[in-house]
Amino acid sequence: MKRNILTIFALSLAMAFCGAGLNEANAATELSDGEIIYSYNNGGSVYTYGTAKKENYDVAMHLTGADLAGTTITKVLIPIGDATTITNLKVWLSKALTLESKINVPDILSQDVTVSEDTIEVTLDSPYTLDADGVYVGYSFEIETLDSKNSYPIAVCSETTAGGFYIHSSRTFRSWIDRSSSSGDLAMGVVLSGVKANAAGISVPDIINVQTDKSQDVTLTISNHGYKGVQSFEYNYTVGGTTSESYTVDLGANALAARYNVSTDVDIELPALGLSDTNPITFTITKVNGETNDDASASAETSLVSYSYLPTHRAVMEEYTGTWCGYCPRGFVALEVMNKLYPDNFIGISYHNEDEMEIMSTSSYPSSVSGFPSAYLDRLYDVDPYYGFTSSEFGIDDAWLEVCESVLAPADLVVTGQLSDDEKYVNVNVATTFGAGLTNADYKIEFVLISDSLYDASWGQSNYYANEAYGTFPEEEFEQFTSGDSYVYGLKFNDVIIATSRLAGADAALPSTITGGTPIESTYTFDLSTVVSTYGNSLVQDVKNLRVVALLIDNTTGAIANANKAKVTSSTATGISSVNTDTTAEGKVEFYDISGRKYNSAIKGLNIMKTADGKVVKAYRK
Repeated sequence: MKRNILTIFALSLAMAFCGAGLNEANAATELSDGEIIYSYNNGGSVYTYGTAKKENYDVAMHLTGADLAGTTITKVLIPIGDATTITNLKVWLSKALTLESKINVPDILSQDVTVSEDTIEVTLDSPYTLDADGVYVGYSFEIETLDSKNSYPIAVCSETTAGGFYIHSSRTFRSWIDRSSSSGDLAMGVVLSGVKANAAGISVPDIINVQTDKSQDVTLTISNHGYKGVQSFEYNYTVGGTTSESYTVDLGANALAARYNVSTDVDIELPALGLSDTNPITFTITKVNGETNDDASASAETSLVSYSYLPTHRAVMEEYTGTWCGYCPRGFVALEVMNKLYPDNFIGISYHNEDEMEIMSTSSYPSSVSGFPSAYLDRLYDVDPYYGFTSSEFGIDDAWLEVCESVLAPADLVVTGQLSDDEKYVNVNVATTFGAGLTNADYKIEFVLISDSLYDASWGQSNYYANEAYGTFPEEEFEQFTSGDSYVYGLKFNDVIIATSRLAGADAALPSTITGGTPIESTYTFDLSTVVSTYGNSLVQDVKNLRVVALLIDNTTGAIANANKAKVTSSTATGISSVNTDTTAEGKVEFYDISGRKYNSAIKGLNIMKTADGKVVKAYRK
């Protein structure tokens, strides 16, 4: 059976380079059964790349993997610019990228190629059979006379796979360098023979986190290694010494074409397994298109981490702003909108710079800030406080949700902030409960004091959005700026950080050995007399507007692993009491921990108490 695959491959490249000086390829290779094209270009955009200099080029891609062992390279497919403008074109294979006297020296083969208008296909004089270590496949050429047709002669695609594009040149790249991460992958291809008809590889996440008593969606990545593509596959999994039944997945519209390593993600449901701690789990593709799959990459193992419960991740947005900053109104608006959209779980912290609400210099910021406004999510993701990961519309909500949902929080935090009777101190208590036990843990708690509704009649927010200078915005909170003057007065600033234990060097370290499900208590006291701006002015305008935030910091990365917040309340308003005995309203009170587990009596730390009349209160036992 013959398949006219190369025609599609070649013409798609020619069309992608329309206007870029790449001549159309007229050659077409019919692939027989057992043959397939290997390329890093699996349908993405294609571009030209080069140095715009007269020099010699050597470029290569790396083919590697146990699944390739035993297949044979018979042809090399080279999309290239106007072939008449280049000289000394060679195709070569090598086990290593080696230079001698600054010249590329392949150690397997080097074959001259006759340059013509339609050169794109090179049949190797000596086909090469791959082993598990793989091989570098490349080509070399010289630009002797520079013109608009050959300034950027290398075809690259939008994929960025390590090993997808190596380059060396006589003037610019004096040593071999992997450019795939910054410039894309080579769009060249090779024809492999000796390929199985129905074969597929599988890869899985590095870690799968599950709640012991709940099912969990898992993303499997399926890659085609067979010359018939993948329309359906069967898989099973093995964990705890037991192998599951087989499950069949029909890919339908997402079927994989007969191209080597083209892949798709498939979400499967892993049922509740009732396991604890960490267990290895292996997923195996047993059949492809109803036939046995004996691909070398048919199985993949990962770690299944089981939690008694999965903590709620509350990502933290730290915004950097100043009243002098004309673009900073968009951060002001974003905080207002996010607090309205997600009042319970959104945590915003606003760091002011060079205005009356500043409490630290930029050198003391927990993240690197190069301009204003700036923002970070969990001190890990650099975002715009309004646009998020986008650049044209309100997107911080999507960015925040993405981080909340895609990053597992290791622990839940329950926070209380209590004002002393003389209103001079705020006492903070944090109960941190990890979903699973840990050894060699390295976490700490940072305590943050926040004020809402900070106001002074003299504070004016610089406003570059005045008179709709940048158009209108859909949020009603933006109207005061788009219809306002170049300075807007009368604003009440919310989410403003006015003190933190980090500046005092007083963050609370958590133990290195952690028992899952057991709360760890941490405390801190803010002295309100010391809560002042860098200008020496008190930032405690009204104790009723104070909040506390607890940040769980991963010392290994510096990232915020999770957080929670609470209003600062007086002892009579908190609904929090002290439990000193186990006989409190015995028989009339039910005791629960923060995970919802019921106990016969009060436990040490935070208790959730349900009284006989249905009321729910919090109580601490020392």
